[in-house]
Amino acid sequence: MPWLSQFVIACLSYLIFGQLGLMLAIPPGFASALWPAAGIALYLLIRHRSLASVLGTGLGSFLLNLSVVTGKFSQFHALVWVLPASIALGAMLQVSFGCLLYRYLLGARLDFDAPISIVRFNLLIAPIGCLVGASVGAGALYFLGFVQADNVAFTWLTWWIGDTIGVTLFTPLFAIALGRQKSGETMRKTWVVLPTLAIFSAVLAFFFSSMSSQRDVSKLKIQEQARTLEVMVQKRFEISIANLNSVAAFYQASEYVSQEEFMQFVASTLRYDNALHAIGWIQEIKHAQRGALEQSYRQRGYENWQLTELVDTGTLRRASQRSSYWPVLNIYPISGNERGWGLDVSHSSQRKRALDLAKQTREPVATEPLILAQETEHLLSFIVYFPVYREDQLLGMVSGIFRVAEIIEEVLSLAADKGFSIAVSDVEAGKRVTLVPLQRPANSLYVGHRSEFVYAGRTLELDILPNDQFVLTGKDWISWAVLTVGALIST
Repeated sequence: MPWLSQFVIACLSYLIFGQLGLMLAIPPGFASALWPAAGIALYLLIRHRSLASVLGTGLGSFLLNLSVVTGKFSQFHALVWVLPASIALGAMLQVSFGCLLYRYLLGARLDFDAPISIVRFNLLIAPIGCLVGASVGAGALYFLGFVQADNVAFTWLTWWIGDTIGVTLFTPLFAIALGRQKSGETMRKTWVVLPTLAIFSAVLAFFFSSMSSQRDVSKLKIQEQARTLEVMVQKRFEISIANLNSVAAFYQASEYVSQEEFMQFVASTLRYDNALHAIGWIQEIKHAQRGALEQSYRQRGYENWQLTELVDTGTLRRASQRSSYWPVLNIYPISGNERGWGLDVSHSSQRKRALDLAKQTREPVATEPLILAQETEHLLSFIVYFPVYREDQLLGMVSGIFRVAEIIEEVLSLAADKGFSIAVSDVEAGKRVTLVPLQRPANSLYVGHRSEFVYAGRTLELDILPNDQFVLTGKDWISWAVLTVGALIST
């Protein structure tokens, strides 16, 4: 057979049977529990004994895996070829090593008639030869960041078993089916090939049925756990509002609240809850009261205390003169929030809209997501204004500073242990602002859970999505066993 024909046959065979192998891949990972392409590649090299078969195997493997990592050749980038090239190198080394083992143990003749030949092939050539592809492939996936360290062993084992079964099943099968015709052997080939194919077809039917059943179980598990996490997230937001309500009730029931009393009460409120980053007290101050107010703070030892305002550059300056102000008169904790103490929140259009709506509705209202004056990590936060009325008189407002990631920190940790990632977005008025990004990329095999809820007048969207850790902890061992044992029986 011409060199080019051997090259093309090897390439196309690997592509076609590789596609079959991809259909048999079991999450998580890139490896299949049965890889027929490895058996076809070895058969062709033993038969043709040509470099063309090795190179054809390499090109077929490269194109097959390039289609996987690029989403069927739709997403290219500079280093996209590295993983397919690494796996292709492993495939070429494996088929070459397997052929050398075959010649050393069984000779150059492609024959599986003698029992000793079958034993040596199944127990030595196939399992030893397939160590190469599994090691190179799993190593490349790990070092290039496609699989995590805790999934390397499973990937390697699945890859090795898949290649080994592919070789033990398909190399002899093709050798018998496509071997040179001898007189009286037609019936023998029929009795060998047809039953093997029938058993293998039944195994595939059981395998796909098992995969479908296990996928349904996983979907149900995802929905149940996602709903549990959703309730926990909403509960944390409710607790944050409840803490503001307790401070509001304290002011409502008191004729006067000193700074020391404020600090003590808020400290006790937040002692066992980290949902709130800070709590403040703001109230309207007329311009005529400004001088006396600033002087009173200085007399208490805060020499530089004054009303301030935040400018667009993110710096603070002394508040410009206007008829009234809404400054932060108390804040806890002071440490880390010094820039917010004395800040006139009504100078900001974002904060003023929330203030006006809170006064109008007499309900807690959150600002748009914003970066605080005292923020050093450039994280988005909410400020919730909780109006405090005594009869019809507005006393002031309790302000709560919330970083959403801190509100649901415990839930994020629990979700990570269960293999879920959580994202929270503000979707008020048709605009989407991501408040908490996904901790790990979602796994494309499963659909997650999305819901919306209202928090202090703003609509938040909650996405709870299974990631690769969920798939890893819930390996489909049943389907894996069905395919592996069934393929072994077929051999």
